Amino acid sequence: MKPRSALRMLCAGIFLASLATSPVSAIQVRYQVDLSVQIALGNFNPASDNVFVSGNHSSPAWQSAANSVATNYILAPSATNANVYVGTFEIATAPGNWEDHKFVLNGGNTFTCLTWEDVSGGGNRFFQAQATNMVLPTVYFSDQSTMPSSVPVTFNVDVGVQQTLGNFNPATDFVIAAGAFSVNCGNWATDFVLTNIPDTTIYSGTWEVTRISPGGTVNHKYIINSFNLGMSWEANGVGPNGAANRQFTLPATATNLPVVFFNNITNTSALVTTQVTFKVNLGVQIARGLFDPNGGTVSVAGDPINAWSPILTPLSQTVTNPLVWSTTVNITNTVGGPVNYKFVLNGGGTWEPNGVGPNGANDRQFIFTNVATVLPDVYFANIGNLGTLTAGPITGGQIPLSWTAGPLVRLQTNNPITGTWGDVPGSEGVGSLSFDVGAARTFFRLTGP
Repeated sequence: MKPRSALRMLCAGIFLASLATSPVSAIQVRYQVDLSVQIALGNFNPASDNVFVSGNHSSPAWQSAANSVATNYILAPSATNANVYVGTFEIATAPGNWEDHKFVLNGGNTFTCLTWEDVSGGGNRFFQAQATNMVLPTVYFSDQSTMPSSVPVTFNVDVGVQQTLGNFNPATDFVIAAGAFSVNCGNWATDFVLTNIPDTTIYSGTWEVTRISPGGTVNHKYIINSFNLGMSWEANGVGPNGAANRQFTLPATATNLPVVFFNNITNTSALVTTQVTFKVNLGVQIARGLFDPNGGTVSVAGDPINAWSPILTPLSQTVTNPLVWSTTVNITNTVGGPVNYKFVLNGGGTWEPNGVGPNGANDRQFIFTNVATVLPDVYFANIGNLGTLTAGPITGGQIPLSWTAGPLVRLQTNNPITGTWGDVPGSEGVGSLSFDVGAARTFFRLTGP
């Protein structure tokens, strides 16, 4: 099938005329964030890092790359308080509409080590745009206004079953605890190595938890860093009641967590081997020029598929649909247990993002059975359309249309909608065109490759 955008119907006599009467005015907004706690915790170094604001005030929205408009929204220390970073920027949000944003720590000013703030209550910061310039109140990054206390927590995990299965070699491999208690570049850090308790298969270590206050929930997982297999995280669903992560409530005093088995696998007899077929549609990636079907590679990575290797399990282009890649592999796991995975392009060059899984969970996931399984077709990164067509205000009897350009993305038109769609000449590979406004209704859509 060809990936297409959701159909946008443009009515020249009604919808387009209304655009001309709704111009968007620009206002200046002053953003202010207090980084004093982040500086004290070592999460922000004023000498080498910077902080910027990202949201739907920019076009395109939510930018965070060095070559994007994110560099236009970097904040600077206030003249009156060096711990408070401020910036005044023009936004294109119309008065009465809502603007969403977050502050982002940019480690080393490289745009490769980003920490997005975690706002209290979840979601984004927001405000309703006014008709005049605005000064937003000063907020603390992640709403953390005080230094948290320090609570020693001892983590314990048994890797004996993994050793029997050949997934762990005590002579060369390491066991790591990672979680919300230790964060680097916005992700869980992987430098907390546990130590073997002599004459056991239990690995243990104590961490002074400072990032989370007593009474808060501490999410975490264990990792096996294998010399031969690479880094293997515990699967989603190892937490309480099958939750994605392990978790506990942080007490006010030192605590020793109970011993758990890695991945909650307590014996080798519970494991079976089953054939599983994976399929992914790369039509949108090809149309946008993000994947070369002639020279690119696509793989599936996951645990227990291949310990999250981006190269060990490649997929091949199918004969019946050249936009779909597929592979069938043998997987060994516990019946009824979750299998977490993602698709990867070009040997690890592009991973599917977090949130591609069921209900927006971090990873894709299916429940393992003892019968051969063919998983349904999915789009890479769950992007199954070519984006949105945006109409600008009418000028000189013409209306501009814009969209996300791609080398194989092209615009089609139809009048009426039940008729035959035809390609718009000169639209392939560009991101905008203008059209004369006539009396008849005209419909547009994107298609490709």
